Amino acid sequence: MARLLRGAGLDTPAGLRTADPAAAVAWAERRGVWPVVAKPVASAASDSVFFCADASVLADAVGAIMSRENVLCRHNDAALVQEFLSGTEYAVNTVSRQGRHHVAEVWRYAKRRVPPAALVYDYEEPVPAGDPAVAVIADYLGRALTALGVRNGPAHSEVMLTSRGPVLLETGARLPGMMLPAVMAEYFGLSQVDLTVRAMTDPACFDAICDSPYATRGVLRNVFLISPRAGTLARDDQFRLLAQLPCFAGMSVSARSGSILPRTVDLGSSPGYVYLIADRLDEITASHNRIRELEATTLYPLTDLGTPDMLAARTPLARSSM
Repeated sequence: MARLLRGAGLDTPAGLRTADPAAAVAWAERRGVWPVVAKPVASAASDSVFFCADASVLADAVGAIMSRENVLCRHNDAALVQEFLSGTEYAVNTVSRQGRHHVAEVWRYAKRRVPPAALVYDYEEPVPAGDPAVAVIADYLGRALTALGVRNGPAHSEVMLTSRGPVLLETGARLPGMMLPAVMAEYFGLSQVDLTVRAMTDPACFDAICDSPYATRGVLRNVFLISPRAGTLARDDQFRLLAQLPCFAGMSVSARSGSILPRTVDLGSSPGYVYLIADRLDEITASHNRIRELEATTLYPLTDLGTPDMLAARTPLARSSM
């Protein structure tokens, strides 16, 4: 992706694909800018993403990536070492038809530090279409999608808005993996799924929609669940407490009674996510805080706490709604 974007004159992260820890270190030392990021070239859900402050940490990170399977159950054949981009991270969902790209939604991520992980996803919120960042990101991403050869169908992209402008982290020519279309339709009027169907079955309608920015209604927040410890989940009925939140709009939870619940260290080890919708931000904040209180007390009744196998376990990528 980076090579294609550079060929189109678009900004991309400086990076190196390699299977050799020594080559990764040599590349980083030539640049002389730390930290750097190391991750598999093909994976998902923030699997094996390392923020490396020096050569020793980077060598260990690349070695660890090369020694393991990724969450797609494939052995990593290379690592990608990239410059660390400082800025605000956005997720952008688009639908394209015959090379014309329509922005369905723009989301802003918020992350938090949770030991032993560097950062985990806390929540994401949609950005109003009138926000100045949306226009800048949409212009850059439209050119990026064209450079990547995306002409028809949905795409899910992650873009970092830096001091030098937007920089693409990655694009998947697909719908996002963590989404409840009914909630999206309630909040935006049309979900990315709706738009994809219209692009394929009613091109004239889709083209008319492309002439208008997306709309938002009230306040929406998607809160990612964070398990503070590992163990066997004794029961899963406690998740129904989330449905009692005043702002509750929907949720998806993968953890089930008797299953191993890992400590959350990345997106793949999150037990699920909860959508909140309200008229006011303070209502959303109160429900968000309540989720974190439940996580610290009653939400995860665990047995067999903290064995090494459980600490390393991952939740499946597939999610089921409740």
